[in-house]
Amino acid sequence: MKTGYLLLIAVFCLQTLSCKSGDVYKRDKDLSIIFGSGGGFTGATEQYEINGKGSLIKVSLPGDTTKLPSISKSQRRYLRQLVNSDSLSRISYNTYANMTSFIYVKVKDKPLYSFHWNGESKSLQAPLFALDSFLNTLVK
Repeated sequence: MKTGYLLLIAVFCLQTLSCKSGDVYKRDKDLSIIFGSGGGFTGATEQYEINGKGSLIKVSLPGDTTKLPSISKSQRRYLRQLVNSDSLSRISYNTYANMTSFIYVKVKDKPLYSFHWNGESKSLQAPLFALDSFLNTLVK
């Protein structure tokens, strides 16, 4: 009888350990996102960075950074949902123009996604549009 319970527990543990989650990343601290836009006549770039702890900074010029209010845990959870979206992984946007918007997603400092598009976000596919819209609400 004891052997049956031990066997059942062992099978359950092995099954639980072998199940993979579809998440690209699970811990917030593993994520970093760089986004913004730039180009035009001056080539100036407005860039923002979010680290895994939710800290948000604005980079105007190399070395010129401004700390912005951190994002909340619920915002980080929603951001994780957007990044883990299966349909986001199927998108490829690498179109540069006079004014280019961009999003770089890194997990544990390894590049995961890189998107570039003409400054207009109206024609983006839904998952990328949702990510871009959300990121831009964080800095307004």
